[in-house]
Amino acid sequence: MLNPGPTGSRRPPRAIWSRERLIHERSVAWGQSIAPGTHAAYNSALASYIEFTRNHGFPTDPTPDTLSFYIAYSSHFIKPDSVDSYVSGICHELEPYFPDVRLSRKSALVKRTMTGCKRMYGSPRKQRRNLTTHDLDSVISHHQSDPSHDDKLFCALLLTGFFALMRLGELVDHDNPKLRDPRKVIRRSSVEITPDEYSLFLPGHKGDRFFDGNTIIIPKNNDKHDQYDPFLLYLSSRDKNFPLLSLLWLHKDGSIPTHS
Repeated sequence: MLNPGPTGSRRPPRAIWSRERLIHERSVAWGQSIAPGTHAAYNSALASYIEFTRNHGFPTDPTPDTLSFYIAYSSHFIKPDSVDSYVSGICHELEPYFPDVRLSRKSALVKRTMTGCKRMYGSPRKQRRNLTTHDLDSVISHHQSDPSHDDKLFCALLLTGFFALMRLGELVDHDNPKLRDPRKVIRRSSVEITPDEYSLFLPGHKGDRFFDGNTIIIPKNNDKHDQYDPFLLYLSSRDKNFPLLSLLWLHKDGSIPTHS
């Protein structure tokens, strides 16, 4: 069935959807509102919450009472900061079924329970040691002697990421094939080179929800930590081995490098 539109309108006729089709399309749009990796984490949080309510005889309805009990319980086993993230995921997943879940999340009971758990069970954050220019020297010197294609790839990735302040996930693919997004992969055609710099186009990243993209410009350094020449060395090897492939970062077997 077609909707002819208002009289005199230039808008072409559009099909009228059934209610089932509308519900389906809304569900698809809802599912695409967050990245696949975030969705997987939210599903894990929801499973944790449902297991808690079943084991303790609570209804699934995320009232302030139930959420605060979940926070107090879970904080005994995992870091409260992680519990806080779990609760955000739980709210996102349950909102279609319990529209008031955000009000419960913002209630004084839930907020104070969370604050108290962070005070009692909080611990200092742990992170890996920052990369230094000394580390770069070690890597480059190690791969200077007859480097393979993958050696050139690693050095180019390391130096580009270091000097452009890029995240690992912006340069390589996820280890889990289900969480990979081809829309975020950098293309060889986006690379531009001048005597003073090279640039590439990042089509999407964690902070770019709508894939506007960003042009990353890496200027040439006139010192021993120069990333310009290692990038050109990799690019030459890549173009020689894979002239017909569209992706920028490629292993010697033509695959995309991953986190691991």
